[in-house]
Amino acid sequence: EVELPGDSRPSSSGTVAADVAQTLEGRPFALCLGEVRRNKGIENAIRAAGLSGTNLVVAGAPEDEEYERSLTQLAASSGVFCILRFLSDAEYSALLAGANVVVLPYISFGAQSGVLAHAMQRSKRVIATDLVALKEQARGYSQVRYAPVGDTEQVAEALAREGADAERAVLVG
Repeated sequence: EVELPGDSRPSSSGTVAADVAQTLEGRPFALCLGEVRRNKGIENAIRAAGLSGTNLVVAGAPEDEEYERSLTQLAASSGVFCILRFLSDAEYSALLAGANVVVLPYISFGAQSGVLAHAMQRSKRVIATDLVALKEQARGYSQVRYAPVGDTEQVAEALAREGADAERAVLVG
C-alpha cells in the first residue's frame, strides 16, 4: 500500500523515500519540497511536469485545506505524487537525497530559501524562477537553471532536459 496524492496517513513501508521509489519504480524524479504555499508556484511545476512527462514529487504541509484540495486535484490529473503533510527531518532529507532535481517555481519571494540552501549544500541540480532573491542566494552555484516567473513551458523544457540528463546518467552509470 503506497500513499496516494494528498494522503496524510503514515508511510506504509516506514519511509517516505521507499514509497516514492516503489511508486516511481526507481525512475528519477523532480522535487518540490517544503511548506506548500501559494507564493511557491507549485501549480506551475505540476503543469510543467505534465507537459514534460517528468516524475514530480510535491512534499510538505500545505498552508490550508483549500489549497491542498486544489493541488491534489491538479496533481491527480497530471500523475504527480503528493505527500501533503508535515515531513520529519529524516523524510525531508531522504526525499532531497533521492531527487534528481529540485524545482523552485516561486511566483513571489523576497527572502532566503531553506530548500535552495539544502539543495546547494547537497550539490543538487535546481530549476528556479528568476526572482532576484533566488538568483542572489544561488549566485555562483553552477547547477541552477532559471525560468521566467510563471512560464510553465520554460520550466517544462528545463525538466525535460534534466530528465534526459538523468536517463543518460542511469544508462552510463
